[in-house]
Amino acid sequence: MNAATRAPDDRIQSARQWYPSFLANGVDYNDIEATLGRIEQWEDWCREWSQTAARYETLAEAAARDGRGLSRGEFFYRAAMCYHFAQFVLYDHPELKATAHARKVACYAGAAPFLAPPARRIEFPFAETRLPGYLRLPAGRARAPCVILIPGLHSTKEVMHILSDALLARGLATFSYDGPGQGESWERLKLRPDPEHAGSAAIDALTRRAEVDAERIAVLGHSFGGYVAPRLAAVDPRVRACLVASALWDLSDWQALQPILRRGFQYVFGVESDAQARQLAQDFSLAAFAPQVRCPTLVVHGGQDRLVAASHARRLYGALQGPKELWLFEHGNHSCYNVPELRPLMADWLAKQLGGARE
Repeated sequence: MNAATRAPDDRIQSARQWYPSFLANGVDYNDIEATLGRIEQWEDWCREWSQTAARYETLAEAAARDGRGLSRGEFFYRAAMCYHFAQFVLYDHPELKATAHARKVACYAGAAPFLAPPARRIEFPFAETRLPGYLRLPAGRARAPCVILIPGLHSTKEVMHILSDALLARGLATFSYDGPGQGESWERLKLRPDPEHAGSAAIDALTRRAEVDAERIAVLGHSFGGYVAPRLAAVDPRVRACLVASALWDLSDWQALQPILRRGFQYVFGVESDAQARQLAQDFSLAAFAPQVRCPTLVVHGGQDRLVAASHARRLYGALQGPKELWLFEHGNHSCYNVPELRPLMADWLAKQLGGARE
């Protein structure tokens, strides 16, 4: 069957539902259209997104040769995000996924010193290894409150960049890291039932830094990070505020999960079968943790979330015992990527909790 007569690939046809995610993470609309326009089958996905990324790598390298630091940072960042989407759900092609992920890491590292403000790589000890993260500090503050950014199941520390920008603009430092099973950490440490302890290790590292105000630390968890964040707030009193950007109460109803989520968990668990992943998933629940959260907590969720139902957010909100708010956007998709006003509103809420810079 030739290209002209091949049946449409359902995964490509459904890619338009990812547009809000592409756009919210800094991929230009024209790059989305051009890249998807070259893709006919799923086997084309990684190659074509990598081609778009490579074009920005070439531009970044030219900017580096000419001493144009700002362009170098922007182009490397754009390359990193295109490489991210080349591999973010590519679980059926592990070698291609690993290659594109490595390029994403390298491109963001190339951008990091030239971002405004720069991103400083920090590694901290945890479970007989070291986990990587990026610290960014707001201009004009010798000692800043800090928001720890925990990425989701298909995400990594690099993808928290634009949210980081919104917080930095309000005088808050940010630290995003790859926890167990995520990003660079996946090779050394798979997802475990107590991912909150990696968050506590990150706080340990941050509190030893003079430029971070150890008395004003918050946590923001995005997607699966929205499961980790309240667990961290429950066990670590140093967390002064918690923001859940898409909730997940538990994984008990495994068969009800979308296949892409089940496959994603299988990957981060590092197991070979859905049955093995299902067994491990039974240990994941907020039931014993949510009632222990005492710091101010904001739960955000989309009413049209097709990956995790809004009932997870309502259940978490109901179990919280401290000051709490629930923002349910009825038209919002997963992580409310299609709610453009949400990012500044979340940043404002965190700045209010931690005492960010006055405008």
